[in-house]
Amino acid sequence: TITWTDLRPTAFPTNTPTTATPTEAASSNVLFYGPLGSARADQIPHFSEMAEGTSAVDSSWRMKRLGADVAYTNGLRIHIKVEAGLCTPGEISFLPSEGVLAYLVHGTLDGWHDIGFDVRVENGTVAVLPTTFYTGSDPSTLEGWIVGRGDGFVYHSSTFASSIGWNTNYNYCNTIAANSDDQIGTIFYTLGNTPAPTFYQGPSTLFHGAIGRDYTFENFQHAAHATSALNSQWFMNRLPDELVVGDAPNIRIHVAVEGGTCGSPAEIAFTPNAATFNYFRDGTWGGWQTLQDVELVSGTVDDMPTLIYAGANDKRGWIFSKTTAAGADVFASSFTFAGAWEGYGCNSAVANTGFEIATITWTDLRPTAFPTNTPTTATPTEAASSNVLFYGPLGSARADQIPHFSEMAEGTSAVDSSWRMKRLGADVAYTNGLRIHIKVEAGLCTPGEISFLPSEGVLAYLVHGTLDGWHDIGFDVRVENGTVAVLPTTFYTGSDPSTLEGWIVGRGDGFVYHSSTFASSIGWNTNYNYCNTIAANSDDQIGTIFYTLDNTPAPTSYRGATLFHGAIGQTYAFQNFQHAAHATSALNSQWFMNRLPDELVVGDAPNIRIHVAVEGGTCGSPAEIAFTPNAATFNYFRDGTWGGWQTLQDVELVSGTVDDMPTLIYAGANDKRGWIFSKTTAAGADVFASSFTFAGAWEGYGCNSAVANTGFEIATITWTDLSPTAAPTATLSPTPATHNVLFYGGLGSGRANKMSRFSQAAEGTSSVDPSWFMKRLGSDVDTNGLRIHVKVEDATGACVAAEISFTPSAAILDLLTDGTKTGWAELLDVRAENGVVAVMPTMFFTGGTGSNTEWIVGTGGGGSRYLECFA
Repeated sequence: TITWTDLRPTAFPTNTPTTATPTEAASSNVLFYGPLGSARADQIPHFSEMAEGTSAVDSSWRMKRLGADVAYTNGLRIHIKVEAGLCTPGEISFLPSEGVLAYLVHGTLDGWHDIGFDVRVENGTVAVLPTTFYTGSDPSTLEGWIVGRGDGFVYHSSTFASSIGWNTNYNYCNTIAANSDDQIGTIFYTLGNTPAPTFYQGPSTLFHGAIGRDYTFENFQHAAHATSALNSQWFMNRLPDELVVGDAPNIRIHVAVEGGTCGSPAEIAFTPNAATFNYFRDGTWGGWQTLQDVELVSGTVDDMPTLIYAGANDKRGWIFSKTTAAGADVFASSFTFAGAWEGYGCNSAVANTGFEIATITWTDLRPTAFPTNTPTTATPTEAASSNVLFYGPLGSARADQIPHFSEMAEGTSAVDSSWRMKRLGADVAYTNGLRIHIKVEAGLCTPGEISFLPSEGVLAYLVHGTLDGWHDIGFDVRVENGTVAVLPTTFYTGSDPSTLEGWIVGRGDGFVYHSSTFASSIGWNTNYNYCNTIAANSDDQIGTIFYTLDNTPAPTSYRGATLFHGAIGQTYAFQNFQHAAHATSALNSQWFMNRLPDELVVGDAPNIRIHVAVEGGTCGSPAEIAFTPNAATFNYFRDGTWGGWQTLQDVELVSGTVDDMPTLIYAGANDKRGWIFSKTTAAGADVFASSFTFAGAWEGYGCNSAVANTGFEIATITWTDLSPTAAPTATLSPTPATHNVLFYGGLGSGRANKMSRFSQAAEGTSSVDPSWFMKRLGSDVDTNGLRIHVKVEDATGACVAAEISFTPSAAILDLLTDGTKTGWAELLDVRAENGVVAVMPTMFFTGGTGSNTEWIVGTGGGGSRYLECFA
């Protein structure tokens, strides 16, 4: 067995494991790849020249600046790896200093810098651990980078890696003299997202280091990020730039102390006022400020701090204390100025040994961070900032100070910018598995959370702001968290755009129902001022409306999108496709119906398969059929356009036993609403499944030729999309199928001339069937790891369904990307992915000069090899 592995940096670090696993595909986290030394340095773009570039000598040699979006991410590590040629393979990683970051992000030329802190050997052997990083010093002559021990003759041979063209003294690779294309260097980054380096597990660390003036290493007034020269584990970071002062009330800052004279570990937390927030975010000094909502998180604090000194003019640093007087009531401090404060610093004890450690962290309590702070059993599928539809106080007092769904698509309150609303996007409104969640909490309110599948009226309100009074809330209402006193059944959507706007979730209209209200936001009626049935009307009671996408399968064994699920027969009919796009049964909240999606067009009908499954009660054993809808049947299921009796196309038995295979569907007619699957148009025992509202001879029949009137005979109608944009439907799931299909259509010579060709066009469809198409492989597709799949199938069974995949050679790529014909090309690493492959292909014909053949996948040309053609 001969196999191969890919050691290129675009495949790194799969082939050469590193203890720090990149969080992105290696192709995006590589910042530099190319030969080390002076010989090629100026043939690879420098970080000081451009944001991204490749070498004109070898396109695999390249550089890319570090994105500003990840530059200051907690846990960022820069890795430098050297290998090949004379170089002893080795890899280091480190937390970069401010100067190194400025170079990698912006290309700032600023000479030598400390490399950063926490320098580690990740792989291989490192002869001399680097401590400095040269970032260039002149944009016209002194560009490039060096990682080693610093400047000067004595340090040249300690160089770990370099890429400078103007000085040959640093031509060393891991301290070995080397200067050729053979020594390869790679700079890349990883995001470890490690927790704060003390017992506190907050998501972001502002400060970690020794307390007191003697050990101060930097301050928030002068630096956004810094590390101590005394100990590389001590560091500080400002709050992120994207936070604004209006976020301050939703930020909690924690201060923890431990070690040395501090005694047992202790931790406090507080909410910063505007001045304190600006100090930690921008370094704007604020003098003495009051701590808000101070609480003891853990441990014992002798003198609970009530103040922070946030620097002033040249008195830089910070102090947490009970009073403004220098003394024994200091909880923690780090400052640069001399004076009476020098002897104090840790939980009211002297702190001057370097073993008293403070850690300052912060957490984000904004609603955009929901549901982190109050877990919900239904996990949102998107960042919480995008799936929250309403956040704000409940009741009438503030209702008109938060925009209504009927007023705008999205808005915030002028009173508090964290109170906001946003309509539900039409792109997710009718997604299978959509659930609306309503959560109430705080103040007098008993915390609780419900979720439900929304009714059509509720969807119209949340998506379009449609004012239409009271509606059934939907179906499958559940308690997700907490306690819900009265489970809601109705949703009020407003009824007048000038006076009667807002929403109510509860049990309906009228005095008797007011106290059953779960949540409301209406300004024109105080009767509904209840939160989870408790009278409440202040800023303290908070409500959140958000959505999740469960993507749960249909409630039968078949896994397609569900059009109908419920009991069979006239007695249990709850709604029909002629009158509703979505509905649920009043008898059972688990019974529902949905039309086909609006984005489907009648031309898609030949590629739609509809499945009808029956089970339970008198149905006997479960059974399922499938068919292709004609245009009239398609329009019935998509728009509710009645069609009377229609013929089922390509009917097949999927599972079970069917006594009378249906050949027809009754798709409603005028006031005779509903549907019937039957073998004939005569009322009788050959009905497979039905749900209709009209009286008559059909009433007694309904399930696989048996009487169906108990409510236990259940039908489920589902659909699947077999169009090429949904291909391939086999076990192997493609990456977004809408863009990774290159060819879909009829095989053989009879249809070949009816298809657009790779050699003729970048994209095209067939004149025979518009669903047949071809599209060249995009130039933006990363060919590293690329596999081409070829799948064959035939609904009639003439072709044995199968699928292969292979790694394309250069000649095959030339055909697929720009239509170049070069004859036969060898397939590499061919695999059978699905089905049975009679003869494994080994060759791909890409066409030849004067040849009308577009492509062939097989074992080659001539003689018996014709019989071994795969496609």
